[in-house]
Amino acid sequence: MKLKMDVSPREAVYLLAALTQIDQFQVRQDVGQRRDPLAVLHGLQSGRIRYKLADPDEHWKTRREILRDGDGDCEDLASTVAAELNETMYAGGFGFNIDPAAAPLLPRPPGPVNDPWPAWGACPASSFGAVPEQAVPVAYKAKDGLFHVVVWAPGFGYLDPSVAGGMGSNYGASGQARQRWLDQVRPGSPRGWRIGS
Repeated sequence: MKLKMDVSPREAVYLLAALTQIDQFQVRQDVGQRRDPLAVLHGLQSGRIRYKLADPDEHWKTRREILRDGDGDCEDLASTVAAELNETMYAGGFGFNIDPAAAPLLPRPPGPVNDPWPAWGACPASSFGAVPEQAVPVAYKAKDGLFHVVVWAPGFGYLDPSVAGGMGSNYGASGQARQRWLDQVRPGSPRGWRIGS
Protein backbone atom coordinates (compact mmCIF):
# COMPACT_ATOMS: atom_id res chain seq x y z
CA MET A 1 0.00 0.00 0.00
CA LYS A 2 1.38 3.40 -0.92
CA LEU A 3 -0.14 6.58 0.43
CA LYS A 4 0.52 10.18 -0.52
CA MET A 5 -0.87 13.01 1.56
CA ASP A 6 -0.73 16.75 1.63
CA VAL A 7 -0.09 17.54 5.31
CA SER A 8 1.85 20.20 7.17
CA PRO A 9 4.97 19.27 9.16
CA ARG A 10 3.03 19.73 12.41
CA GLU A 11 0.32 17.38 11.14
CA ALA A 12 2.92 14.84 10.02
CA VAL A 13 3.90 14.09 13.63
CA TYR A 14 0.63 12.17 13.95
CA LEU A 15 1.74 10.01 11.03
CA LEU A 16 4.99 9.40 12.96
CA ALA A 17 2.87 8.10 15.84
CA ALA A 18 1.13 5.68 13.48
CA LEU A 19 4.44 4.55 11.94
CA THR A 20 5.82 3.92 15.44
CA GLN A 21 2.79 1.73 16.24
CA ILE A 22 3.37 -0.29 13.05
CA ASP A 23 7.04 -0.66 13.97
CA GLN A 24 6.08 -1.83 17.50
CA PHE A 25 3.85 -4.48 15.95
CA GLN A 26 6.79 -5.64 13.81
CA VAL A 27 9.04 -5.82 16.90
CA ARG A 28 6.43 -8.05 18.58
CA GLN A 29 6.38 -10.25 15.48
CA ASP A 30 10.17 -10.59 15.63
CA VAL A 31 10.01 -11.52 19.31
CA GLY A 32 7.49 -14.24 18.44
CA GLN A 33 9.95 -15.54 15.83
CA ARG A 34 12.81 -15.35 18.39
CA ARG A 35 14.60 -12.65 16.39
CA ASP A 36 16.43 -9.67 17.88
CA PRO A 37 13.88 -7.08 19.09
CA LEU A 38 16.65 -4.45 18.96
CA ALA A 39 17.86 -5.30 15.45
CA VAL A 40 17.87 -1.70 14.20
CA LEU A 41 19.59 -0.35 17.33
CA HIS A 42 22.19 -3.10 17.09
CA GLY A 43 22.53 -2.40 13.36
CA LEU A 44 23.19 1.29 14.05
CA GLN A 45 25.83 0.33 16.61
CA SER A 46 27.59 -2.13 14.28
CA GLY A 47 27.26 -0.05 11.10
CA ARG A 48 24.91 -2.52 9.34
CA ILE A 49 22.13 0.13 9.39
CA ARG A 50 22.99 3.53 7.91
CA TYR A 51 21.37 6.93 7.62
CA LYS A 52 20.26 7.77 4.08
CA LEU A 53 19.30 11.24 2.93
CA ALA A 54 15.58 11.69 2.43
CA ASP A 55 14.34 10.26 -0.83
CA PRO A 56 12.54 12.63 -3.24
CA ASP A 57 9.26 10.73 -2.85
CA GLU A 58 9.50 10.77 0.98
CA HIS A 59 8.72 7.07 1.28
CA TRP A 60 8.46 6.41 5.02
CA LYS A 61 10.00 3.02 5.77
CA THR A 62 8.79 0.55 8.36
CA ARG A 63 11.21 -1.34 10.59
CA ARG A 64 10.98 -4.35 8.27
CA GLU A 65 11.99 -2.19 5.27
CA ILE A 66 14.92 -0.65 7.18
CA LEU A 67 16.21 -4.12 8.07
CA ARG A 68 15.78 -5.29 4.48
CA ASP A 69 17.39 -2.20 2.87
CA GLY A 70 20.00 -1.48 5.55
CA ASP A 71 19.12 2.21 5.69
CA GLY A 72 16.53 4.85 6.46
CA ASP A 73 16.22 8.59 6.82
CA CYS A 74 15.47 10.49 10.02
CA GLU A 75 11.76 9.76 10.41
CA ASP A 76 12.26 6.09 9.53
CA LEU A 77 15.07 5.59 12.05
CA ALA A 78 13.46 7.67 14.82
CA SER A 79 10.10 5.90 14.72
CA THR A 80 11.78 2.47 14.60
CA VAL A 81 14.16 3.23 17.48
CA ALA A 82 11.24 4.55 19.54
CA ALA A 83 9.32 1.34 18.77
CA GLU A 84 12.22 -0.91 19.77
CA LEU A 85 12.73 0.97 23.03
CA ASN A 86 9.01 0.91 23.79
CA GLU A 87 8.68 -2.82 23.23
CA THR A 88 11.81 -3.80 25.15
CA MET A 89 12.47 -1.14 27.74
CA TYR A 90 9.25 0.72 28.48
CA ALA A 91 6.58 -1.95 27.88
CA GLY A 92 8.24 -4.54 30.08
CA GLY A 93 6.70 -7.35 28.07
CA PHE A 94 7.71 -10.34 26.00
CA GLY A 95 10.38 -11.53 28.46
CA PHE A 96 12.91 -8.93 27.34
CA ASN A 97 14.21 -5.96 29.25
CA ILE A 98 17.16 -3.62 29.01
CA ASP A 99 19.19 -2.49 31.97
CA PRO A 100 18.29 1.22 32.05
CA ALA A 101 21.74 2.08 33.41
CA ALA A 102 23.35 0.65 30.28
CA ALA A 103 21.04 1.79 27.49
CA PRO A 104 20.53 3.38 25.07
CA LEU A 105 23.95 4.15 23.69
CA LEU A 106 22.93 6.56 20.95
CA PRO A 107 24.35 10.00 20.24
CA ARG A 108 22.57 13.22 21.11
CA PRO A 109 21.37 15.59 18.37
CA PRO A 110 24.25 17.78 17.15
CA GLY A 111 22.41 21.00 18.02
CA PRO A 112 19.55 22.21 20.19
CA VAL A 113 16.07 20.76 19.69
CA ASN A 114 14.01 23.95 19.57
CA ASP A 115 10.20 24.00 19.48
CA PRO A 116 9.78 20.20 19.28
CA TRP A 117 6.61 18.76 17.80
CA PRO A 118 5.99 15.52 19.65
CA ALA A 119 3.98 12.81 18.03
CA TRP A 120 1.70 12.25 21.03
CA GLY A 121 1.21 15.89 22.02
CA ALA A 122 3.47 15.78 25.05
CA CYS A 123 7.19 15.93 25.74
CA PRO A 124 9.32 17.83 28.27
CA ALA A 125 9.29 21.08 26.28
CA SER A 126 5.63 21.02 25.26
CA SER A 127 3.01 23.42 26.48
CA PHE A 128 1.02 20.46 27.83
CA GLY A 129 3.58 19.88 30.57
CA ALA A 130 3.13 16.10 30.54
CA VAL A 131 6.07 13.74 30.12
CA PRO A 132 5.40 10.59 28.08
CA GLU A 133 6.07 7.20 29.63
CA GLN A 134 7.37 5.81 26.35
CA ALA A 135 9.87 6.88 23.72
CA VAL A 136 8.40 9.18 21.06
CA PRO A 137 9.65 10.45 17.71
CA VAL A 138 9.93 14.25 17.84
CA ALA A 139 10.13 16.60 14.83
CA TYR A 140 11.75 20.01 14.98
CA LYS A 141 12.90 22.67 12.55
CA ALA A 142 16.67 22.16 12.29
CA LYS A 143 17.07 25.18 9.97
CA ASP A 144 14.99 27.09 7.45
CA GLY A 145 13.25 24.63 5.15
CA LEU A 146 14.62 21.55 6.96
CA PHE A 147 12.84 19.48 9.58
CA HIS A 148 14.61 16.72 11.50
CA VAL A 149 13.18 13.85 13.56
CA VAL A 150 14.85 12.49 16.71
CA VAL A 151 13.70 10.32 19.62
CA TRP A 152 12.79 11.55 23.09
CA ALA A 153 13.21 8.69 25.59
CA PRO A 154 12.27 8.85 29.30
CA GLY A 155 15.40 8.96 31.42
CA PHE A 156 17.67 9.73 28.46
CA GLY A 157 16.27 12.84 26.75
CA TYR A 158 16.84 13.42 23.05
CA LEU A 159 18.65 10.73 21.04
CA ASP A 160 19.55 10.96 17.35
CA PRO A 161 19.56 7.64 15.45
CA SER A 162 20.45 9.51 12.22
CA VAL A 163 23.76 10.66 13.67
CA ALA A 164 24.38 7.07 14.83
CA GLY A 165 23.74 5.95 11.25
CA GLY A 166 26.24 8.40 9.77
CA MET A 167 24.30 11.63 9.13
CA GLY A 168 26.83 14.40 8.67
CA SER A 169 29.68 12.09 9.65
CA ASN A 170 32.26 13.99 7.62
CA TYR A 171 31.52 17.50 8.80
CA GLY A 172 30.42 19.84 11.57
CA ALA A 173 28.55 19.14 14.78
CA SER A 174 26.95 15.94 13.45
CA GLY A 175 30.35 14.46 12.68
CA GLN A 176 31.67 15.42 16.11
CA ALA A 177 28.62 13.92 17.85
CA ARG A 178 29.04 10.71 15.85
CA GLN A 179 32.76 10.47 16.69
CA ARG A 180 32.08 10.92 20.42
CA TRP A 181 29.51 8.15 20.17
CA LEU A 182 31.86 5.85 18.21
CA ASP A 183 34.51 6.39 20.87
CA GLN A 184 32.03 4.87 23.36
CA VAL A 185 30.66 2.08 21.16
CA ARG A 186 33.36 0.33 19.18
CA PRO A 187 32.00 -0.95 15.82
CA GLY A 188 30.93 -4.57 16.08
CA SER A 189 30.62 -4.40 19.84
CA PRO A 190 27.08 -3.61 21.04
CA ARG A 191 28.47 -2.56 24.43
CA GLY A 192 25.88 -1.20 26.77
CA TRP A 193 22.97 -3.45 25.77
CA ARG A 194 21.92 -6.31 27.97
CA ILE A 195 18.97 -8.39 26.89
CA GLY A 196 17.64 -10.89 29.36
CA SER A 197 14.49 -12.39 30.75
